Amino acid sequence: RAVVQDLWGSSADVALFGSQATDLSLPASDIDINILNVTATRRGSAYDYHVRKGVEKLLEQLSGVLLVRGVVSVARVIGAKVPIIKAIDVATHLSLDITIGSPAVNDSVSYINRQVKLYPALRPLVVVLKAFLAQRSLNEVWTGG
Repeated sequence: RAVVQDLWGSSADVALFGSQATDLSLPASDIDINILNVTATRRGSAYDYHVRKGVEKLLEQLSGVLLVRGVVSVARVIGAKVPIIKAIDVATHLSLDITIGSPAVNDSVSYINRQVKLYPALRPLVVVLKAFLAQRSLNEVWTGG
């Protein structure tokens, strides 16, 4: 949070999403982080080309600062439909996926948490499925998993 606020001001914030936020993570699961309140707009369900390129530049800037400050040991920007930084946290050695300005992730975390509460068998089913996919290296969306 400190690095993000140093770069983009005190209104910038970070929020967890994905399996860590929904308590559906495996022991080796990555940590998904969404950076909020940074100038990055969305059109429809995918980033507009020019906005996506702007987000990629912001992520490049952030990855450089994270590396220089020793927060992460590796940081690579992946220019996908929703650009992310793939990084490794120095303190925990956990994988990080960092994105900017994806407001829908908060809604998806709430939705998944409601579904898990409504269907208690969903949690163990998802965890087993995730372990099955991870064993076969099919757990990374950006590589086709």
